[in-house]
Amino acid sequence: MSFSVLPVDGSSDRPDRGTVTFWIADDPKRADNVAVSPETYTEEWGLPVVHVATSAVLNSATDSEATVTWYGRDYPTGMQIHGKTSALYPKLSYGLKFTEEELPIPNWGVTRDHLLLISTFDDNSYVRQKFTYDLWAAIAEYWGQPRLTPRTFFTVVYLNGSYLGLYLGEDRLDDEWADQLGFERDANLYKAVDPDANYALTDQYGAEKSSLHQGYEKAEGAPEDDFGDLDALVEFTGNSSLEAIISGSPDWIDLNEWMDALALLFYANGEDSYVKNLYLHHAPGELFRYAPWDFNASWGQSWRTYRISPDFEGQGALNNRIFAAILTDAGASSWFWSRFDQLRRVGPLRESWQTATLDDYYATIDLSAQRDWDHWSDEYRAYDRWAAARDEDADWTDYEGEKAYVYAWVADRAAHFNEPQ
Repeated sequence: MSFSVLPVDGSSDRPDRGTVTFWIADDPKRADNVAVSPETYTEEWGLPVVHVATSAVLNSATDSEATVTWYGRDYPTGMQIHGKTSALYPKLSYGLKFTEEELPIPNWGVTRDHLLLISTFDDNSYVRQKFTYDLWAAIAEYWGQPRLTPRTFFTVVYLNGSYLGLYLGEDRLDDEWADQLGFERDANLYKAVDPDANYALTDQYGAEKSSLHQGYEKAEGAPEDDFGDLDALVEFTGNSSLEAIISGSPDWIDLNEWMDALALLFYANGEDSYVKNLYLHHAPGELFRYAPWDFNASWGQSWRTYRISPDFEGQGALNNRIFAAILTDAGASSWFWSRFDQLRRVGPLRESWQTATLDDYYATIDLSAQRDWDHWSDEYRAYDRWAAARDEDADWTDYEGEKAYVYAWVADRAAHFNEPQ
């Protein structure tokens, strides 16, 4: 919108001209509030708005017909509830499958045939997932290495005209995503779904596995029931000593990539993602490539929102035989800690990078996060998966308190690693 500014001295010189942006937000509490129109209500406080309309009763197993209105255009969509743990949240996550025309994502400069709308219900800082994915991308950029990096953007979601809140728009990890990042589209993509995906011959309890790919689901690749390449990887890692995993790794994985994954998880306290909550991409004749996934458990909280001390250094990495090999083999361990220290000193593991990134997030989402917290705070405090423990520990935070907690945790984490070991 254009505006004019008269000279302060009152002279008749031609006024300056400029542009100002007005942010608009729905406010149902006001008597004079105007209901949002999906065709015209395209942004809320500067964030893009996803409007979804459906008459279906949504479930986690099948797509239901829906329509997404995005920047004034309608896109026919298949829609289902996304996630396992989050499928029980009052504020649900959703998966969208665009059935006729792909959705353009201005933030990424591409169109997508799938998009995830990830609930922030389990993170009242609103940033942990995006912060970790962006850190992974920054580590890749620092080394100048191509990596499989999930892309994200903050968005506001309305369902059938009703406000759902602040969400994270996120890649569905699939063949199109891999192709857009410069990796082979015709590849197998596996998701580690439970701790049995440990690269050992035995499961998390020490019992012999029923199959070597136990703990994995196949997300892409044909035939759907063919896990032969993954079985071969686990046969190698399971039958090899930790030292032999390192010496034989060039035939299977990019060891530097796995070291950076370990650095990411170790620094961010991603305890829930050392063994499960990751993807493997494998194209014929190529190495297995790593992609991180799911970080509500990070930066000072567990997946149940319980507090994690900034000086905590868990042993979860040792449950993954590849990570255990990196930490055990003398040469690999030395190289890992050298890379880790470099990332902390001059790379994106340094505190200044993290603080600046958080500053950018909160400058973008602050008003939207406040509104979301006002909308969902009662359900958050009452949610049975964490309410009793949080009551007992008396460590509840509101949005502003959790934001301050994350900033403090980042500073204290940096101080922890700067102390003489």
